[in-house]
Amino acid sequence: MSAVYQMEVKDFKTALDNLLKSKIIFEKISQYKDTLEAIIYKEKVSQIETLIRLCSFNLKGTMAASEEEKLINNMVQSYPEKKAIEE
Repeated sequence: MSAVYQMEVKDFKTALDNLLKSKIIFEKISQYKDTLEAIIYKEKVSQIETLIRLCSFNLKGTMAASEEEKLINNMVQSYPEKKAIEE
């Protein structure tokens, strides 16, 4: 199931998990692409971050922008399968 579908059926925890995986993958891909393609992947990451914020809001409620950014970074860095996904 796609993360967007999971959000539509209010399965925000699963959607968040899939969005974090996607963010990790797209960030890694952007490191190996030429400049133009890297920009495209970074734009996709930006769009994913918006959806991550939406899931976080639905799971945890309102937060300040700086707190949201820290939360997203912490979730990505502490994601259990991060190394495996990047490889």
